[in-house]
Amino acid sequence: MSLDVEPKKLFHLGLNAMQENRFAEALKNFETVLAAEPYNLGAIGNAGSCAFTLGDFKKTISMMDRILEKNSHDWKALVMRAQAAEKTGDLELATQLIKEALVVNPKEPKMWSLLVKIHLTQKNLAAAQIEIKSAFENCAPNSELNLLAGLYCRTRKDAAQAIKFFNEVLNQSPKSAEELRIKAVAHLRLDQWNLAFDTCSKPASPPSSLHDGFDSQALVKEYLKSLPNLQFMSSKEFTPRRTVMFSADDVYIERFFTSALKTINESNSDCNIHLHAMLPPGKAPDFLKRLITNRVSISYETYKPSDKTGYTTRRFVRMFQLLKHLKQPILCLDIDSKIVKSLDHFFNNFIQADIGIYRREMETVVNQLRCAGMFYASPTPGALRFLGFFTNYVSYLEKWNNLDWFVDQMALLSADLWSSRMPEIVNVKAIANETMSWTIPQQETLILTLKGGQKNF
Repeated sequence: MSLDVEPKKLFHLGLNAMQENRFAEALKNFETVLAAEPYNLGAIGNAGSCAFTLGDFKKTISMMDRILEKNSHDWKALVMRAQAAEKTGDLELATQLIKEALVVNPKEPKMWSLLVKIHLTQKNLAAAQIEIKSAFENCAPNSELNLLAGLYCRTRKDAAQAIKFFNEVLNQSPKSAEELRIKAVAHLRLDQWNLAFDTCSKPASPPSSLHDGFDSQALVKEYLKSLPNLQFMSSKEFTPRRTVMFSADDVYIERFFTSALKTINESNSDCNIHLHAMLPPGKAPDFLKRLITNRVSISYETYKPSDKTGYTTRRFVRMFQLLKHLKQPILCLDIDSKIVKSLDHFFNNFIQADIGIYRREMETVVNQLRCAGMFYASPTPGALRFLGFFTNYVSYLEKWNNLDWFVDQMALLSADLWSSRMPEIVNVKAIANETMSWTIPQQETLILTLKGGQKNF
C-alpha cells in the first residue's frame, strides 16, 4: 500500500476504533498517521481526544497546541486545551482559554459547562451563579450544564431547584456515551443509585440488582482461586509496618518505580514500600530481586490482560490479599506518583477509618466521581469487606470480558455507595482533594501525580 493511501486507511481505522471506545488502539493509529503526515489536523485533533480519554493530559495539551499554532481561534482546540488544563489542575489557564473560546463561539454549552465547573471546584459560588445565568442566556443548555446548575443549587442548599435541574438532565435523551454517564450522575444526585448504574450498565457496570450480592466473601475466595498464585518476596530483615503500595507491569516499573521510591525515601523513612508486579508470560522475576531492601517488599504474578484496563483493577484485588498478609495499613498510589511530604499526618488521620477514598463531587461523568490514583485501606474486617465487594464487581465484568477504561473507578464508586448503605460494616472516610495535585504542589499537597507525561498505551 502506498504511503499516500496508507495514512488515509489508518485514519479511518482510528475513527472506527474511537466509535467502538477502543481509544488506545485509535491513538496508535492516529500517531502512525502523524508520523507520515505531521500536519494532518484531523489526526492531531483525534489523537488529542483519545489521549484525553485515556488520561494522558500532557499529550492532549501537546496536540492542541499544535492546532492552535496554526489557528489560535480554533474554539474546539481551545476547549480541549482548557479541559486538559483543568484536569491537570491549572484552573487559571483553563479559565483564560475558555474565555478566549467564548469570544469565538458563545453558543457552545460545553465551554460554559467547564467554566461553571471550575468556579464550583474553587467554591466560588458567586462567579458560578453569574456564568450559569450567562450560559442560559447564550445557548440551549445541554445535560452537563443542567447538571452543573443542579450541583450549584445543591451546594447552596436549594434542594427544590437542584431537583428540578437534575430532572431536566433525565428528561433529555442521551446522544453519546458521555451523556449517558452524565445522566447517571443526575440519578445519583437524586439518590437513585440503582438507576445510575443501570443507565451505564453497558459496558462499565454490572446491573444494580447484582450489587448487594458482591459483598459475598465466598465469591471472593472462589475468584482468587482462579487467579495465578501471588508470589511474595522480602528480605530477612523485613518488618511489616504501614505501607505505600505501587502496582504496574515490567515496563512501568522500569520507567517509574525508582523515582517513586526516591521520593518516599526522602520524606518517609518510617514507611515500607510494596511493589506488585504484573509480568507478561515468559518474563523472569529476577530483575525484581535487586529492588528488595529491608523496607521494600515485592509480590508478582504472571498476567497479560487482553486490554490494559485489567492492570488498573488487579492492583486492588491483590491489595485485598496483601492486607491479610501484611496486617498493616496500605496507601495505594499510581506508580507515576511522587510523594512530596511526610505521610505521618495522613496515616494518623485515617487510623480510625477502614477505607480512605478520593471523591470528586463536582465531576459530571459517573466514571470520574472516584479517583483510583490514591486509595487507603486498614487491615480491618470492614476494609476487607469493601475490597471484597470491589473484587466481585470486577470479576463479574471479567467473566463477560467486559472491562472498560475507568472500570476501577466505577468499582470503587459502587463499593463506596454500598458502604454508605452499610455504615455499621465499613467506615469510609474521604481523602481531602487538596492532598493530591496534578501540577505544582501546594501547601496541602502530599502526592504529585504525573498523569501521562511519559505514558505509552
